[in-house]
Amino acid sequence: MKSKWLTFLMFLSLALTMSCGKDYNALFQERVAQLNKEGKCILSQYNDYMGKEHYIVYMDDNKIVLDTLGDSTKVYPLGNIKRCIHYDLNADKNGKYKIEKCEQNDLNWDITTDNANKQLVFNDHYYHEDGLVIPYSELKVHKRDYILIQMEDNDIIFFLNKELDVLSSGSLSEIYETENGFRLNQRGNCQMLFEPGVIPWYYTDLWYGYSVFTDSHGNITGKSDSIEALGVKIPISELGTPKVNEYVQKIILEASR
Repeated sequence: MKSKWLTFLMFLSLALTMSCGKDYNALFQERVAQLNKEGKCILSQYNDYMGKEHYIVYMDDNKIVLDTLGDSTKVYPLGNIKRCIHYDLNADKNGKYKIEKCEQNDLNWDITTDNANKQLVFNDHYYHEDGLVIPYSELKVHKRDYILIQMEDNDIIFFLNKELDVLSSGSLSEIYETENGFRLNQRGNCQMLFEPGVIPWYYTDLWYGYSVFTDSHGNITGKSDSIEALGVKIPISELGTPKVNEYVQKIILEASR
């Protein structure tokens, strides 16, 4: 009797699972049809017929929406954007240098959607004060993880995380997609890194570089253990120590040639 009861429960569980899967497929198709009817632009979509994963990423009025069909729908406002992330080389209170992910509120961008014409209008109040038009077809959307916008003078990543994490390459970074995320080639000015007077004042255009690797959500997965300037590599662990002077002299020698 017990065996029959267990068999019945297993059959009932399987039937419910199959039923839920069919409902999700129908729900997905209905949602896609509804969004198309409303004139929303779908950027990315996926529906696992087994019901394990399903999502629709689309543009609404001045917002990006990640609809997971019954789970927690995430809305990412556009409009005026100030918050952004960086991957900076900084010293902690003990003078130890490390590369870390930082959050700042130093942007002043206005990004608006134009769903009728399937495009974004980007205004950074600097290079593109008149508004740069970016067709939706030029957005590179990776699953439900991020949106990459590539422009002549800037690359922008919208990481679709708990919040909208915005990364801008600007003039101090290069962004490259990898199989599992991104490689970011960062650079900084040597005059800003070392103590005043260490680099002669007339070398205003000396730059150092380092790399950061992230996953598809912007989390650091790897980073350089040294910085490089004019072919001279300085271990990050030795920045802020007396030994760094040896490397600086080599940099100055290379700059004088």
